[in-house]
Amino acid sequence: RSVAGGTAEVLVLELDGTTAGFAELSRSGDIPSFGIVARCAIGSMGVLGALRAGWRARARSAVDIQPPAGIHLVELQVAPPHRNAGLGGRLLAEVERTARQQRAPTLSLTTAIDNPARRLYERNGFHVEAEKRHRHYEALTGSPGRVLMVKTLAT
Repeated sequence: RSVAGGTAEVLVLELDGTTAGFAELSRSGDIPSFGIVARCAIGSMGVLGALRAGWRARARSAVDIQPPAGIHLVELQVAPPHRNAGLGGRLLAEVERTARQQRAPTLSLTTAIDNPARRLYERNGFHVEAEKRHRHYEALTGSPGRVLMVKTLAT
């Protein structure tokens, strides 16, 4: 579903009629619209999960890393009861399919330096392009900073 004037797209993963996760894609950078993330996060993770997603989005501004031209994966979330079942990989594959369909030259994302999901991204062909640490970000999130990861889709 296209949102935010066509600059963002949200993919929703459903299992048995229940939202199990979502991904937000953007052509205009890494800071998502709080309203977009909140609606999706409440559906997949409840109110507390939505608050955490919004807090992380706000904290990201301390370690802004400009992604390359292409499609940027702003947020990928799988609801806690559905984690560690391969759904993150399935959702990431759909994100890549969507980016290739739109003929994007790259697919990028930023994530916390210490996020365990980095292994998922690396297994799927993403590499670290930049890293930025900031004490304000660490104070807000407990993580020392963020990394920009990029996957080349077109040559």
